[in-house]
Amino acid sequence: MKYELKVNQGIPASLLTLLAVATGLSVANCYYNQPLLGSMARDFAVSDFSASMVATLTQIGYVVGLVFVIPLGDLVSRKKLILTNDIVSLCALLAIALAPNIYWVWVASLLAGASSVMPQFFIRRRIRNIDVMGYSYPIGSKSNIRTP
Repeated sequence: MKYELKVNQGIPASLLTLLAVATGLSVANCYYNQPLLGSMARDFAVSDFSASMVATLTQIGYVVGLVFVIPLGDLVSRKKLILTNDIVSLCALLAIALAPNIYWVWVASLLAGASSVMPQFFIRRRIRNIDVMGYSYPIGSKSNIRTP
């Protein structure tokens, strides 16, 4: 699929649908495990605390992904990064499904959380180019606050 995006034309509906589905499934990786924690505790014969660590480690992995994976988008091709991220996510989810014990689930959940940051790759962020005074002026001009 190759799309030519034109200025002020919007995103084609098929591409927008694809991005929406990919975003929803990726972010949902952080939450799929929560209704299954009781079953995991029974199946792996562990305490509820050990099973609840799955959800905790998934969320920690998400934070790790936000802090360490997202900045790679400025250094590496986004296309390669998204593909690598998808492969890591696939491997982590397969490892969770085939895990022989809770420890495998913990490690794979950490990876699944870290690879759930894919939607942030779709958003182009140019934080360095934000004109702070340009954005604050209209807000200040609508109120009694004066900007220098």
